[in-house]
Amino acid sequence: MGWSYAGDVTSGLGALPGAASTPIGYVFAARGTEHVTYMGLDFSLWELTRSAELWSATDLLAAVGLPALDDPSTARRYRDAGPNAYLFPSQGPRHVVYVTEDGAVHELWHDTSWHHNPITASVGGGPAVVARPAAYSFTGTNTQHIDYIGASDCHIHELWWDNDGWHHRDLTKDVGGPLAAANGALAGYAVDLYGTQYVDYVGEDGHIHELRWIDGSWGDSDLSDLGGATADVQLPTPTGGICAFFFPPAGTRHVYYYGVDGLFHELAVDRGAWSHTDLAGELSPGGIAAYPFNGTRHVLFTSSDASIKELWWLQGAWHMTDLRAASGGPEVRLVPLAGYARDDTSTQHVFFHGSPSAHINELVWRPNRWPPDVSFPPARPIAQ
Repeated sequence: MGWSYAGDVTSGLGALPGAASTPIGYVFAARGTEHVTYMGLDFSLWELTRSAELWSATDLLAAVGLPALDDPSTARRYRDAGPNAYLFPSQGPRHVVYVTEDGAVHELWHDTSWHHNPITASVGGGPAVVARPAAYSFTGTNTQHIDYIGASDCHIHELWWDNDGWHHRDLTKDVGGPLAAANGALAGYAVDLYGTQYVDYVGEDGHIHELRWIDGSWGDSDLSDLGGATADVQLPTPTGGICAFFFPPAGTRHVYYYGVDGLFHELAVDRGAWSHTDLAGELSPGGIAAYPFNGTRHVLFTSSDASIKELWWLQGAWHMTDLRAASGGPEVRLVPLAGYARDDTSTQHVFFHGSPSAHINELVWRPNRWPPDVSFPPARPIAQ
């Protein structure tokens, strides 16, 4: 079937506000559900949940008795300050991390109902944060991690949870590495297979830097130098402007960013050796999303022609697809988007802000045959 336009996912769910932030999407495989979290234009927080092909909506702040994050008539916040979300099965499966106007980090978590935890206050304070933090769980150590750039010091700070509760650590002070760019971005993730975790960020020098945790200790590396990157990261970095993930089929790790040369770039490590690839360029990207799927890698971004472009890698070659043309979908806003794959249904899902409305819309890719096979819409190769 290829790509198709699935519609406005908020249709029929009542008068939901348009989206002001990056939508965060993920699959809860154990329950067969999908979840999209975003901040509304009225500074509310929403979770959209799909179960048995039907969407439902939850006003998260109202669910825990809290008011909107700010007054829309006087707000100074911007879309970088939207929420992040992740799964942590051992302590309330679903978690939503967000930042209030004072720069404090808060958590909403769900077991049989939603609960609220003011994390910054619980650890005795910490530097304020404005941009959206990275957030992930580390199953191998039964821990949670929230990483962010301090607004006052441009250090990488970590809030982490273990069985003793939440803690704070200044990773830049303790581990080293250059200061983060004040208008940069970061990504964090764990690889349970290797028992490691990583925080990738844009340094003040425009390079991609990485803090890595192995065998209980942290270290730092300049990935741009190690990989021989041909361009620094564009600053200010577009919202969601770097993405990183582990690619299980090859045992490799990958970092994607938008460079000062107008190209998308990939830094990859294979058996300890970093390499670099120039991918493609588009004017005025609104941010990127990236994920692995069925032995392939995918990078998506909004482009200046009000479309979504997909860069996808298969068996050593990169290709590009115009998803608006392939799906018949509507114009998109030049703001960040979310994407993920479902292994159980062999499908891909992309969520974006529609135009002229700011509602959350969806594009879906389904295989042409069943059982699923690697099959993609027509595309053009991209020179390596």
